[in-house]
Amino acid sequence: ATAGTRGSDLGRTDGPATATYRLTDGVAGAVGIHPGYFHVVGSRLYFLATDAEGEDLWTSDGTVAGSRRVANINPTTSSHIGYMQVLGNVLYFTAGIPDVGGELWRANAAGEAARVTSIVPAVSNSGAGFVGVGNDRLIFYATTSSGFGLFSITATSNTPVVLEQPFPTGLEMVYVVQAPGGVMIQFRDEGGNVPPLYMTDGTPAGTGFVNSELRLTYGEPAIARDGNWVYFYGQEGFGTPANIYRSGGSVATTSLYATIDNPAPELGIEALGGRVYFMNGRFNDPVHGRELWSTDGTPLGTQMFADLAPGTLLAGRFTIEG
Repeated sequence: ATAGTRGSDLGRTDGPATATYRLTDGVAGAVGIHPGYFHVVGSRLYFLATDAEGEDLWTSDGTVAGSRRVANINPTTSSHIGYMQVLGNVLYFTAGIPDVGGELWRANAAGEAARVTSIVPAVSNSGAGFVGVGNDRLIFYATTSSGFGLFSITATSNTPVVLEQPFPTGLEMVYVVQAPGGVMIQFRDEGGNVPPLYMTDGTPAGTGFVNSELRLTYGEPAIARDGNWVYFYGQEGFGTPANIYRSGGSVATTSLYATIDNPAPELGIEALGGRVYFMNGRFNDPVHGRELWSTDGTPLGTQMFADLAPGTLLAGRFTIEG
């Protein structure tokens, strides 16, 4: 809420004006603490706010007395709160402190925050960053004395699990896709080459390259989600045709879903009710041209859905709502 003489602060309302009031007044005058980036853990709200001591993580239980700074992580300036992710009854976030740098922290439903100290020694800088979630685990990267690595951690443990370390050097995450049960990662190396598709479900057994060839199609990847699956266009080898694959978020659940004769990955892909919709066909097809098709993952179930542009005309990008 913003008041002309008191600035932007956190407010609460139970409906009527008589039950609407300010919970924080962090800075005197018309500045306020500018709350933002809200996350709920249990019955407690976490948010970022800035006062005279810099930006930090704040919390509120809906009362004036219970609305406060969680911790002054960096007493000299802002704490540089970065990634934030709720997992169970824990809020994970990254923050920086003097002589340590960016590290992984966690805050609980009681409004308490502490650094996850088991990743690196007390004085270091892991450069931690979040990748996604899989199997009720936070998946993140960090650098330790053993090099750059991929890790996971649960809401009930303070000890990260090593998924892969040391990680192959010189790789950049180009695309990160959150699947229902894990994360798909497309890397690129320093020479611009694209390694095979990488998957992790937050467990060591479910982490690694899918196979020696499978990659997302070039350009912006075509992705669709439906139920417990994510569908995408992939290619097994450079210059090979694109086909539709599906994944539950792990190496074991990633496989070819449907072979497509003349796909158009640049026009997107949609999934709804157990079927995947895509554009298929060629400009020189004298009967249909390029049209909207759908598939249930079987050869018999892969067929034209609608002749949207009769003759040799080419149907374009589409969207399915429902």
